[in-house]
Order: sequence, then structure tokens, then C-alpha cells
Amino acid sequence: MKPVFETTGTCLNIKLPEELDHPASELIRRESDRIMGKIYIRTICFDFGNTVFMDSSGVGLIMGRYRALGMRSGCMKACHVSGYIEKLLRLSGVSKFLELERTENEMQLEGSLMGNSNEMTIIFDSRPENEGLARVAAAAFCTQLNPTLEEVADLKTAVSEAVTNCIIHGYQGEVHKIRMKCVRKERTIYLDIEDDGIGIADVEKAMEPLYTTRADQDRSGMGFTFMEAFMDEVKVTSQVGKGTCVHMSKKIGN
Repeated sequence: MKPVFETTGTCLNIKLPEELDHPASELIRRESDRIMGKIYIRTICFDFGNTVFMDSSGVGLIMGRYRALGMRSGCMKACHVSGYIEKLLRLSGVSKFLELERTENEMQLEGSLMGNSNEMTIIFDSRPENEGLARVAAAAFCTQLNPTLEEVADLKTAVSEAVTNCIIHGYQGEVHKIRMKCVRKERTIYLDIEDDGIGIADVEKAMEPLYTTRADQDRSGMGFTFMEAFMDEVKVTSQVGKGTCVHMSKKIGN
């Protein structure tokens, strides 16, 4: 599903897609800029009714639209917000200026636990469209543990953030290879997401909330913060000129 844009008076209503990731956020940013360049917009309302996934790209989109509207009180609204989306909005701090209208949607995935361990590795190009591939692969791997929908969403968010970092920061938009290794031991999922890009000179600084080297692309600087919030453990190893690997783990269920 593609985003839908409608204007009512001076309000721009944006019906968001199912997955609000980097490619979708870029599309919405460009189209909303085009609309705002043609007519006066005082308020933007984001409709999350169909959205089941969002990463920090979506947060960056909202922050960028807030700045574009002059950071005025009451200029940003969000409707049909699920508990999962609200969690992201509050964690990132954008809920402070975003009026929220909640909706409840509690679902649970069904699956079965097969054996005590499993492992897979996939290698893919560092293209924005492959963020979705990585999320789906990790989510499918996780279903063996009978996770809740929230646990799957947490895992997908962390994977999306790590892969986006590889694409935008590690390879700076160039197309190279990303490796994702998933391991299940008992009820714990271990993830390694690795690139051979430029590396990180100061990992501790890079992991600080709101720190970003790509503010020009409406990046929120919340990527590592989201990973740490939704996973039980996050470690980053990096070498300048050699690449970066994000190691994450999460226990599924009780």
C-alpha cells in the first residue's frame, strides 16, 4: 500500500503505508514538500490506521515535517495510533508535540517450537528496498518460538535500524553487501548484521540518542536507541575503513 495524501482546508492528511521505513519516509517527505510548496498547510495529520511497522526513519519524517511547519503548537496530529506505534513515538520524544489518538489492536502470532537451535545467514545488496527483505526474513525465523505480534515488531524494528545504518552510514548510499546472521538457541534469538563500509570512529558517541551524521536527510539519530529499547542486548564492534557489526539478542516469551 502506498501513502495517500489529502488536503482539507489548510490540513494535510497523510494515510501512512503498512511499513513506514526509509524508502516510504523518503517518498512521503518529497511529496509533502511538493504539496506544501503549492498550497499553504497549517496542520499535518498522520493516519497510522494501516501501519504495522515503523522505524526511526518514520520518526525523522515526523520531526522534519514539524520543523517545516515552523514547530508551532498544535500543527502535528496522529490518529489510529496502536500501542506499538505509541511506544515508538513516546520513546523518541515526538509525542511531546504530536497530538495522539489511540486505537487498540492486540494480536498474537501462532507457531511452534521445533528443536532447541537453528541458524541462517543471508547476504543482500545495500539497497533501501532490501530493508523489508531483512525484516521479513528475521520475523519468519523468529516465528518458530511462537512470538507475540509485539515481539515480532520489536525484532523487525531493530533489524531495520541496523540495516538502514549499513546503507546510509556504512556504505553512504553505495551498493555493496550486507550480511545478516540469525541464530536461535532455546528461546533466545541472536542477530549479527554486518557491513564492510567506512566504520565508526567513536562508537560510544554514535550510540548517543539524537546523534546523527546525516541531519540533511531528516535522520532522527534514534537508530541505536531503538535497537537498545527493543532488544535485550546490543553490542557494536567497528573498525574505521573495515566495517561495522551490530550484535543483538532477544529472548522470546517467558
